[in-house]
Amino acid sequence: MFNIPSWTNKNLTEIRKNLVRVKLYLRTMEITMYEHQPKYELVEVFSHLGGYLSLWLGFSVLAFCELLEMVSMVVLRITDVKTSSFHSTTSRRQSRRNRVRDRSLNSTY
Repeated sequence: MFNIPSWTNKNLTEIRKNLVRVKLYLRTMEITMYEHQPKYELVEVFSHLGGYLSLWLGFSVLAFCELLEMVSMVVLRITDVKTSSFHSTTSRRQSRRNRVRDRSLNSTY
């Protein structure tokens, strides 16, 4: 195992023997200061984010409106086909009745 000396058992003179004092002297007292300026401020970040979100929302609303328009056109076309087929059969029946009535009127006179 490792033999680690206990600092609690040493006295003050032994501790002073093992310490080192280092003095540093600088040639000049120049200080280099670095200053960081962010590319975007927080307000600009939220501004860009809001712009992008509004574009996305606008495109989404536009796509939803186009979808509603397409669905309504399909529904109108389906209902128009059903009503036109109903009207065409009704008009065929009516024209048949008119022909029969005309024949009966012509034959009686």
